[in-house]
Amino acid sequence: MLNGIFPVMVGDVTDNGEYSNYFTSGCKPSAPHVSLNELESKLREHLDREGLGYPYKDAETVRSILDFILSNQGGFIEGDLIAAVERVCSSVRAMVCSLI
Repeated sequence: MLNGIFPVMVGDVTDNGEYSNYFTSGCKPSAPHVSLNELESKLREHLDREGLGYPYKDAETVRSILDFILSNQGGFIEGDLIAAVERVCSSVRAMVCSLI
């Protein structure tokens, strides 16, 4: 079962080899306000077949789902790559330990 989502936002590589800020450098995609009815229908079928009920949210758009995932402010690959990966891994480890 899925217990949590930890988004990792990766900025663009700058001229000096470091990574830019995901939000300020415009890396976040412009997701459409489109509902995925066919995908949602398949999800409902699967959940029903497994006896897991229904999705927590209904009739979401691609943009609203992306915004919800990014609202968790998981981790950022920004600046020096090695240091950034170490920070993200530490944060993921802390999140996983809190779920156990």
